Amino acid sequence: MKTIKSFDDRNLYNNIYFKSGDFHYALEHCWAKWPDDVKGSDVLGAAFDADDNLYATTSRLDYPVCIFNARGDFVRSIGKGVLIRPHSIAFTKNNTILLPDSSSTMHAVRELDMDGKLVRNFGNPFQPSDTGYDHDAFINAKIRGDIPAETPYDEMREFFLRTDSIVRTAPPFNIPCGVDLTSKGEMFVADGYGNAAVHKFDADGNYVSTFGKPGKEIGEFRLPHWLRVDKYDRVWVADRENSRAYAFSTDFEILCLVEGGFWRTACVWSDDKYIYLGELRGGLSILDIDSLEMVAQFGYFHCNIFNCHGLCGDSKGNLIITSIIGSRPIGNLYRLRRV
Repeated sequence: MKTIKSFDDRNLYNNIYFKSGDFHYALEHCWAKWPDDVKGSDVLGAAFDADDNLYATTSRLDYPVCIFNARGDFVRSIGKGVLIRPHSIAFTKNNTILLPDSSSTMHAVRELDMDGKLVRNFGNPFQPSDTGYDHDAFINAKIRGDIPAETPYDEMREFFLRTDSIVRTAPPFNIPCGVDLTSKGEMFVADGYGNAAVHKFDADGNYVSTFGKPGKEIGEFRLPHWLRVDKYDRVWVADRENSRAYAFSTDFEILCLVEGGFWRTACVWSDDKYIYLGELRGGLSILDIDSLEMVAQFGYFHCNIFNCHGLCGDSKGNLIITSIIGSRPIGNLYRLRRV
């Protein structure tokens, strides 16, 4: 009897390519060389610095921000003891980094120097703003009798009960998740998991104003999850649970709405030519930055490769996608190399 076995490390013996319009990518799911005790952890977000070093935020308290060089080699980690669950990341002109902490307790954006030391906080650490958000929404729904007491625990049901417990918009912060800066140094923060708002700060870090409220109508949010400021200082916000995205002026005028046929639009990134939108349930879309027309789309509903929680790109047009899926065979960070 002949026995046929798989290749050892079969992932190294095949190539997967994606094509849509003029965009061609090769999947490199082993690009990042993680330390052994970080492999398989949630990777919430990532950003490249000017030298194409990648900073990736993870769910590991010992490795909250992992730094890789342009070849994908692990260099070091920073933020231990300062960050609990950093979500996204943005670089400032002062050689510091901004990290919204999306843990259920921090409620702040932390500014760190490049060695991971705390520079200052935005918001009031450990003091959530009052939005009505109920972190224990599932058990409290049982106590109230909204759902039968014998209902088994369901993670997604609890998530949506928490999201729907938000009844009002409040000032910074209640579990913030997205941050970026304009060319003038103004900071915008998507305050999404426990709020339904985007906040504006001036170039000196002073709080200016808040936009948004919970809901499904235009101008409302159901988890403003990611934020990116493009080269024209348009503020792009991924309104995840409404499966859409907005572009705002810096005064919160709605300039553009992206909706229809998207599956939980979770993240947005831009370079000088394109806007990239990632979906948590299976897609990646690319818009021309000037015409705002769709030029490419990848994936389909529940396409496992494009479970985009975070998204960024380097100077060569390669993309990084991050995810928070447990036991993900291809890992929770991979590169789409432009070919």
